[in-house]
Amino acid sequence: MPDLNGAIGQGADAVRTIAHSLKQQIETFDPRLENVSIRVQTDRQYPLQLTFHVNATLYYNGRMEPISFDAIYEERVWVKD
Repeated sequence: MPDLNGAIGQGADAVRTIAHSLKQQIETFDPRLENVSIRVQTDRQYPLQLTFHVNATLYYNGRMEPISFDAIYEERVWVKD
């Protein structure tokens, strides 16, 4: 993954940038996957967690299989007393 520190502070644009980067990384490093799509999921209960739902078609041994999985980025924040 490229350095995404520059995306911090861009709000919704940052999330789109990260999703686009994730899609590019999957397409580049796993050529068995095609038709990759990324959907951002939010959870009000965990506002610092980003969940990206990935759908793709896996080509393996002459077969095509639809697959899906979640990629989760979670920022943990601790307050020291």
